[in-house]
Amino acid sequence: MHEFNLRPWRMLQRRRQSRQLLIRLLLISAATLTFMISLVGYLDQQTQQLQAENQYRQQQIQHRQTGLKQHQTLTSDQQALWSQIQQDRDYVVRLLAKLNPPQNSGEPSKLDDIQLTQIQWQPPRLKLLGQYRSSEAFQQWLKALQGAPLPWVLQAQKRDDHHFSLELTRHD
Repeated sequence: MHEFNLRPWRMLQRRRQSRQLLIRLLLISAATLTFMISLVGYLDQQTQQLQAENQYRQQQIQHRQTGLKQHQTLTSDQQALWSQIQQDRDYVVRLLAKLNPPQNSGEPSKLDDIQLTQIQWQPPRLKLLGQYRSSEAFQQWLKALQGAPLPWVLQAQKRDDHHFSLELTRHD
C-alpha cells in the first residue's frame, strides 16, 4: 500500500514547472524587448538632438568663417586704400612743392602773386582753382611749371577776371 505510483504526479508537476518557467522566460523576453525598443528610441532621439546641435554649430562656424573672411577682405581693402591715399597725398605734396619751388634769397616766391583757392583731387586728376594778381606773374608761373619735371600733363585756363583753372593729369 505504501507503494503509490508518483510518476504521473511528478510528470504533471514538471510540466507545470516547465510552463511556469516558459511563461517567466517569455515575460522576461518581452520586458527585455520592450526595454531594448525604448532604449533604441531614446538613443535615436539623443542622436537626432546631437546631430541638430552639431549642424547648428557647423552653421555657426561657417557663419563666423564667412565673417572672418569678409573682415580679412575689408582689412586688406582698407590697407590698399590707405596705401593709395598715401601715394596720392605724396603726389599732391610733391606737386605743390614743385608749384612753389624755393627761390634765391631775397627773391619773392612765385606764389606771392598766385593764390590757390581750391584743390580738387579725383585720381588721377588734380584741379587747382585760384586767382592771380597780374597776367605776367601767371604766365611766368605757368612757364616754370611747364619746365619742371612733373609727372603731370598741364591744362590751364585763364579768365579775364584774374581767376584760373589748372588741370593736372598724372601720366605715370
